[in-house]
Amino acid sequence: MRLLKLLFPVKIGAIMSFFMSGSNGVEMYSGYHYSLKMNKDGSYTAEYKPSGVPDEQALRKQVDFDFAESLSQLMRDMKINRWNGFDKSNRMVMDGTGFSLDVRFTNGKELRAHGYMKWPKGYGEFSGTVAGRFRELFEQVTGDR
Repeated sequence: MRLLKLLFPVKIGAIMSFFMSGSNGVEMYSGYHYSLKMNKDGSYTAEYKPSGVPDEQALRKQVDFDFAESLSQLMRDMKINRWNGFDKSNRMVMDGTGFSLDVRFTNGKELRAHGYMKWPKGYGEFSGTVAGRFRELFEQVTGDR
């Protein structure tokens, strides 16, 4: 199945929903996530939950199409569609770091990748860029957090 996904990669289009999360240990509230959802009127709602913050305190704000398109373009530029179907783990580690990426596009296609102590090529650069864009988006609200 993974081979088919590599041979026929997902065509990255306009984002309907984007969800990227990660865990970095077993401490309370250690997980983080970034999400973007298209609303019925075509606008988007972004959500940012930094590590160390309870889910109930995740930050939300309306964003425009340009922000969503910048995420799509980032995925195109970094060829993230090659990650579709990535699902690997290192079972020898019990309290490490994991990630999940789930994206749905308006063209009906989906991209999913998951890992625990295993990451696809380019993950560090992609996740760092996504984190930076969401932090910048919420900079006025988060202050020094």
